[in-house]
Amino acid sequence: MFRSNIRFDARWSISSEYLSRANRDEKALADRLRSGRLGGAAMDVFAKEPAKDLSHFAGIENIFLTPHISGVTVESNDRVCDVVTRLVDQALGKFA
Repeated sequence: MFRSNIRFDARWSISSEYLSRANRDEKALADRLRSGRLGGAAMDVFAKEPAKDLSHFAGIENIFLTPHISGVTVESNDRVCDVVTRLVDQALGKFA
């Protein structure tokens, strides 16, 4: 099972589940990952931004941590530029 954007709650955690974006109680999440009660986690949002101390996740292999800007890619920037260019062209066309 995959859960996203939820508050971490140990009552439902089992080793076949994976968690995404658990930005509350990171230490409890780390404990569940270390104990095997949770199969893995992926996070780009942290309880405190910018994340300065993630030492509670040190040595955990079944977690994937990225900066909050992980969605910013060359491809996503290209798409944004295309949309903005089209919208500017449309707006200028209305006033020409």
